[in-house]
Amino acid sequence: MLLIVVFIMATEDLEKLDTYIVGSMVAKNIEAISELKESQKKLKKQIDKLKNQLKFLSKKITE
Repeated sequence: MLLIVVFIMATEDLEKLDTYIVGSMVAKNIEAISELKESQKKLKKQIDKLKNQLKFLSKKITE
């Protein structure tokens, strides 16, 4: 009887641990996605700057 109670308690603890692990993984993924979005914004700004520089240089060359 005691063995059954211990098994049930251990199973409940494992379920809580699984929930914690999954929650932790989701939180890390959300954080990583936010970081990627920020990096994407920075890269887009850099690309726009380079495009503008290229336009400027091409105008100078054709003058």
